[in-house]
Amino acid sequence: MTIQINRTLLITILIIALVLAGFYASFKAIQALRRFTALVYSPLDREVEKPALGVPGKIENIAAAAGDKTVSLAWSAPDKGKAAITHYRIYRSAGSKKESFLDLTKGLSYIDGNVENNVVYYYWISAVNDIGEGPLSSAVKVIPKGLNANQVPLVQPTTVVFSATAPFVITNLASAGGDSLISLAWSTPYNGGRTITHYKIYRRTANEAERFIANSYITVFTDFGLVNGVRYYYRVTAVNAIGESFYSNETSNIPRAITPVYQTIPVYQPISYVASTVTREPDAITNLSARVSDARIILSWSAPYDGGESID
Repeated sequence: MTIQINRTLLITILIIALVLAGFYASFKAIQALRRFTALVYSPLDREVEKPALGVPGKIENIAAAAGDKTVSLAWSAPDKGKAAITHYRIYRSAGSKKESFLDLTKGLSYIDGNVENNVVYYYWISAVNDIGEGPLSSAVKVIPKGLNANQVPLVQPTTVVFSATAPFVITNLASAGGDSLISLAWSTPYNGGRTITHYKIYRRTANEAERFIANSYITVFTDFGLVNGVRYYYRVTAVNAIGESFYSNETSNIPRAITPVYQTIPVYQPISYVASTVTREPDAITNLSARVSDARIILSWSAPYDGGESID
């Protein structure tokens, strides 16, 4: 009886040991699989998702140059897919942070001036056409470096040849309303490596779709002939020999009639000035003469100045 109990206990212990060994082996296998997956499929690697048909191909040959608080990127155009490439999207991560969208550009180069020295940055680039966005490029690693005490670069400069692009986006577009007019002004953007030839003005209202209205060859523009009391919205683009930039920020304003401000001006009555006359005795008589005629003596003289009053 005692032997039978010991065998049952032994069998139970063996079963429990086998079950535990199975759990442990499964756990180790899962850990190994996770390590393998992390090596093959990085969370930053978006190519695990099959790109849509017709989008641009993957960008290759990315060159990066680190400067003092700047990073310069350049790349080769990928296969455009089934439609022309309209622009490129730039993604960036700093240190161990997850990558996020940074900016977009129409050209094959980009300068990131919003970085800190001695921080590790990773960049990815994708091409976009009217069908959609292509896959991300492989990551490129860059560490911006400053200058040492002798003003000698801490890293050897990398030569990157940038192709000219359309001008960068216009910033600081502002407006001011007047009587049946609105005036615009903006900052000159980076020209993309080619001279800016002109600017294009676009306008819309709440009831009218946006449309091109005029060219400007300086960084100011006045839109005349507007309806007072209606709000108008404006955007501006810059143009060079390569192409047209993206839209600027939008500004709006309302033209208003100017109300005259009248100021009361006192009207003074004219003052009549009358020359005063000083009254005095008449002057002495002059030229007194006498002659005899028919037993009479006749006297005559010259009239003197009357002194201001008639001589009685």
